[in-house]
Amino acid sequence: MSQPSDVRSPRRTGRAPRCLCATVALLAFCAAAARAQEAYRASWTLQDRAHGLDQKLAEEIIARANDWLTRENPRAPTARVDDLLRVTVVGEVTPQGGIRMRLDRIVCGSIPIDSGFSEFLDTLTLARLIRRDCYWRDESIEVYNKGLAARIPFIHEAGMEDDFEEPGTTGPPALHAPPASEALQLRIDERLNLFLGIGFDEIALPGFSAGRMRLGLGYEGVKAWGELPAPLGSREGTIFSRGFEGAYGLGVAFEKDNLGRIVYGAGGMISVATAPSLIGNAAAADSVHYYLGRSGLAYGIVRIPRELVPFGRLRLKLGLGYIEALPLPRGDALTTGEGTGSIRPLIALELAMTGRDGSALRNVSAGFFGGSLTASWQEQFNESLGVRLSVAMHGLLGSSDPFLPATTIAISPVISIK
Repeated sequence: MSQPSDVRSPRRTGRAPRCLCATVALLAFCAAAARAQEAYRASWTLQDRAHGLDQKLAEEIIARANDWLTRENPRAPTARVDDLLRVTVVGEVTPQGGIRMRLDRIVCGSIPIDSGFSEFLDTLTLARLIRRDCYWRDESIEVYNKGLAARIPFIHEAGMEDDFEEPGTTGPPALHAPPASEALQLRIDERLNLFLGIGFDEIALPGFSAGRMRLGLGYEGVKAWGELPAPLGSREGTIFSRGFEGAYGLGVAFEKDNLGRIVYGAGGMISVATAPSLIGNAAAADSVHYYLGRSGLAYGIVRIPRELVPFGRLRLKLGLGYIEALPLPRGDALTTGEGTGSIRPLIALELAMTGRDGSALRNVSAGFFGGSLTASWQEQFNESLGVRLSVAMHGLLGSSDPFLPATTIAISPVISIK
């Protein structure tokens, strides 16, 4: 008779629970590691007609997203162009210890989109969403690294330096050009444009008072140009008055935003010119004629909290400028007179106001450059056409320069061609 086989009852080894625990721990570690790469996660609403928020940008984004969603299946769910639109932006920590912002999610109505944004949105639109260059409301921010996240202007401007929980206010950021007044701008692409500049308003020389105009290229916050003589007006007049003679020159300007909390941005300009002889009509009947030789400007930008100015974006510019007036050569010898150069303080306030769709409505500025008072008003009728009025009054704080008129008033069109 055979002996029964020795059948052992199974025992619990605990391997399955240990594997499950290890898997959960691994997932938690991966999630923590991913979270450690994020300085913050912010979301806000671009369109919510129930609260009176609607703008053309949001409608265009939803329309493009619908086309992309139905590219393979025409019956795929889509959103209405007047549906709620919400975006999420993530600030990631770079290997250098900085922050790189990227678009993480777009929700059109009830349809979330988590990838493929560049397939239906151009780079300019993506940049506007990331920079929050539009109207918005109902902000939500989760901060994982306060030290790094505080460098982002729209976070600390919303009054969240301490707890990062108070909601921000509705409004688009103001976009300012470098110090080169533009009468005509031809946009080549989203970043590059060709421009015709008239006047150096920041150094109290609006219109043709510097005796020349500029033709150049702008790329994001940097501009470079050549200068051509524009001997229009005279020192004795007021409208389009001019103190300097026409000259040829070169110049470059820059402006950089998002530098920090106290000093939000910085900018500057430098221009060098020469005049071999009198070009066109003289600015004055004096025996000495001057042209603007070298000029420069360096300034910092302080942004005024939007809570204090709810109807627009106000910023303060503080810096120093330089003007060099050189006597014009006449024949083989210089005319009687000596060149003069001086460093002058700059203080100016600039206000930018925009429409509901984020487009520019008007820009207003006023300030002092040395002893000269400057002011300007730029009104936009639409995105392609506007007008700019500039005024400079010299000698208000001390003696006036002999080469400048008492007052200069200039008016010019502002034309933008895409």
